Amino acid sequence: MARLCYTWSMSGLNRSFSLDDWIDYLQTRITDSEYVPCYDARDYEDSATSPALFSAVVPVEMKSSILANEGWDIHFTDHMPGFNGSLSHHSPPPHYSRFCRRDGVEPLVVHRSFHGMREPFAEILEEFRLFHNLYPVLDDKVNKYMKLSHDGEEEVVAYSESDRVSIRQHHIKQYLPCKRACLVVYFDIREYYAQSMSEEEQHANHRHVVSEVLVLKQWAGNIPVTDGHRSYRMIMGARLIDGYSIERCGLWPYDEAEEEGEIAFVLHFDQDGNEVTAVCRGEKVITGQDYLTPVYFQQSVLDKYYDKPEIFSVSDGHLSCGYLWGMPIDNDRADVVSAYLGDLCKCLSYREKLHWLRHNVASKAGLSGTRFKRDFLVQAVNASRVDHCFKRELVSYHRRQQACRKKVYAALRKPDELLLKSIRIPSAETRDDASDVLLTTCILLVDLINPRALATYEGDGTIDRLEELFKCSSMEGWEEHVMFLRKLQRLRSKGKAHRPSSQFEKLMREYLDTQSYRSAVAGMLAKAVSYLQYMTEHQAEIEELLCN
Repeated sequence: MARLCYTWSMSGLNRSFSLDDWIDYLQTRITDSEYVPCYDARDYEDSATSPALFSAVVPVEMKSSILANEGWDIHFTDHMPGFNGSLSHHSPPPHYSRFCRRDGVEPLVVHRSFHGMREPFAEILEEFRLFHNLYPVLDDKVNKYMKLSHDGEEEVVAYSESDRVSIRQHHIKQYLPCKRACLVVYFDIREYYAQSMSEEEQHANHRHVVSEVLVLKQWAGNIPVTDGHRSYRMIMGARLIDGYSIERCGLWPYDEAEEEGEIAFVLHFDQDGNEVTAVCRGEKVITGQDYLTPVYFQQSVLDKYYDKPEIFSVSDGHLSCGYLWGMPIDNDRADVVSAYLGDLCKCLSYREKLHWLRHNVASKAGLSGTRFKRDFLVQAVNASRVDHCFKRELVSYHRRQQACRKKVYAALRKPDELLLKSIRIPSAETRDDASDVLLTTCILLVDLINPRALATYEGDGTIDRLEELFKCSSMEGWEEHVMFLRKLQRLRSKGKAHRPSSQFEKLMREYLDTQSYRSAVAGMLAKAVSYLQYMTEHQAEIEELLCN
């Protein structure tokens, strides 16, 4: 796999390094690598080059002793909890330590083995995983260790298989200064040849390299014929990698040391056509405007958050990223999104502010009626935008339905909740965005109808069975809602769920009297709200029919 191949960019071809490649890599290229090969215990039966790699976190005071000889100071099996010393009167008393050592050396990758009765595997040091709060994600039989940034973005810190591990160098260098340590990559790399070597060739391949960061011994020789091999070259030694300064470790209080640049948000134009701006530096407004000064943005500013509902949540009047951060917003207008200047400065990271800046527009639109009533009249009012209304009504319906003995709709599961979070009136007039929302709405209103609850009613599909239930009732006005479900399903079939065709636009005009994708979505959501209100109003009568 290319991502675990030890190319310097970690994105090259998956090829084995020759011995000379390894020498060059260890001497000059390793510090340019995005990832560092920290562990390799693979079986290289089919390769002429056989590297074995192991890495350890070593106190900085031990640098000179590490470079004093090419031998390994720690081995694959030298890292289990236990005691040093003995009960003998001539030895130090037993001393328990995490890795059965007194010198503070710790493996960055722990080799776990079980005497041949279970498969061995590699495990990244627990303290390192907790330091960066990493979590594993299995991808194509490879564990990716992920980290969430303060903005909610995921980044891959390490790739781990049972017999090899690569870790992003940046995160290693953040960890090392907190331990007052350096990383040592121990290597034992051998290359085999089908021809014997002369004494001159063997002598030419003997050398000993020592620098401030590397100790490397190379030698060569002939061997009895084994699997077609008659000679070998090998290198053994250790490569040191220093960490950053403690100020760049990324943990509190040093995470506050980075200076943020100034960001100027456009507020509006003055009478002469000049932009009036407000400048943020960190959490402060340095141009004197009030905290509650509204700043306006295009609707598209929220697209990236809607597109990742597993990370972000855009609700009525609020934007959040899990429990990492949140910000009050005014998203109840049809034209713009707004936020208070003070909230923009205080709630968003610098990178997130830059995202909002790209969508910043000059406007005097004012607050939505909903936001004004909530913030200044202290009135608890619902949002008026139809996408907010739809989410509110659907959640309310499912909450009320929980008390019913038989339920028309299956309960919302986690994937369904994520779909619901992604619903919105599209920010742009595009077919795909409109089709996505209609497809999601159809899943929530048609696909989740519970066929088992309607089993006593005849019909080819769940909509037909629901119609039969209504016919057996004394309820009035249900016809328009059944027709809505059929139209919604028809639009879905002509939208993104199937091959694009002009039928989608034709049905938009026929059902909703519009050629605007955004208006079509708003119209269908309005009908969906009416349907959910009808179902809520008649919930008791529907339950009685289902239970009879």
